[in-house]
Amino acid sequence: MAMHLAIGARTPLVLLNNIFNRYEFELYGRGEIVEPPTPCDCYYSGVCRTGRKCINEISPEAVFEAVLRSLKAVDRAEDSEHVDARQPS
Repeated sequence: MAMHLAIGARTPLVLLNNIFNRYEFELYGRGEIVEPPTPCDCYYSGVCRTGRKCINEISPEAVFEAVLRSLKAVDRAEDSEHVDARQPS
């Protein structure tokens, strides 16, 4: 639900994903999906068949870097909007 609200509000987002198919998400250029470094095979299940806790394999650094990239993308988009607004029609 929070992802949908963020997209609707045009807010940058970072989605941490470990149990869903990444191709089922469309972020509309508003952020990125961060996943464990090794593939997770417990799709749609609350319990991993192998006993791994994949979400714990996502490092804080990976999340932080994704947040920074998302914020920089917003800054670039806002900068280009300001430049476009100054151009004569």
